[in-house]
Amino acid sequence: MELKAPLEQVKTALEVSRFTALSGAPALAGVHIAVSGKTAQFTSYNGEQAARTSAAVSASGDGEAILPKTAVDYINALPSGSQLSIKFDADSVKISCGKLSATMRTESATNFPKVPFPATSGVSLPAAALRKGLREVHNAAASATSNHPNLAGVLFEVVDGDLRLATTDSYRLAVASLGASPLPAETRFTLPIKAVAELERALAKSDTVKITVSEVNACFETDSLKLSSHLIAAKFPAYGQIIPAPNAPATIKADATEVLEAIKRLKIVAPRESRSVRVSCTDGVVSISSKSATGDLAVEPLSATTSGEVPDFGVNVDYLADAVSALGSDSVVIGIHDPMKALLMTRPGDDKTKQVMMPIRI
Repeated sequence: MELKAPLEQVKTALEVSRFTALSGAPALAGVHIAVSGKTAQFTSYNGEQAARTSAAVSASGDGEAILPKTAVDYINALPSGSQLSIKFDADSVKISCGKLSATMRTESATNFPKVPFPATSGVSLPAAALRKGLREVHNAAASATSNHPNLAGVLFEVVDGDLRLATTDSYRLAVASLGASPLPAETRFTLPIKAVAELERALAKSDTVKITVSEVNACFETDSLKLSSHLIAAKFPAYGQIIPAPNAPATIKADATEVLEAIKRLKIVAPRESRSVRVSCTDGVVSISSKSATGDLAVEPLSATTSGEVPDFGVNVDYLADAVSALGSDSVVIGIHDPMKALLMTRPGDDKTKQVMMPIRI
């Protein structure tokens, strides 16, 4: 079987190689190619997630084969602007592009397992809304550690008819409501972080996304990618009681850019162990400060407004930066019920997205 296509088109399709397996069956280290007519499907599978793209090709006939990892890497390293030829024989593949060519050994296509893509088309959501929600919770509070596998993903759940996304690493929590949900009322599943990151990329290139959910898998289909992932089996913790009440007795409203600029400088002085900064309000002036173990001190006054009696409190400087960035607004509001209880950060007049942080004792 031989197929030909523009090099850049194939490189784009081979982005699925991010989901090839790093170990295990040799066939899973490559990308499965299935040609039917003038279309080639490119599929990768690492045992937990599967990704599929397609591209228009000129082919000698229908068939399937495995493009080994060495061939994938070679194609991605080729200079731009040429027509690519991929020719498969019984146990090898020849890559030709202009004057350049290479031959590599390959696995039999029969060694590639059946990939768990659902047959149903699912329900549709606006891609921009889902991507925005994922960005608001993904980097703000998702756990990257394997010590708590139930936290290493984004929770999708339907609450009172709305689709809600949530992440937590047990020290902070991020929640985003996307509005009315087309998914069933009983929907509740946790999508692994690796799949979330790839889904965000695909959503940027599409207007809509179709979602199909089973007990063990979720599949997301956009214009450019079909992504299927096993779900995290461990139960995501109940988090409703952690979210502070919206009407806090004390609040700080600050310019988001000013806070982030201050944080850049405070990080230089913030102690490495606790990464803590102190937020205080004196004579109506809100300031953020950090002090190192050796006595270095940096103080950043903010042009912020307050309501109620704002107590001094401490917070992790990195968590504060992540929360402000995730909200993506011109200004942010911090609600304080107690200097030693959870802090609530939202956009002014908008509580659809909530960033919750546990304070640090100062």
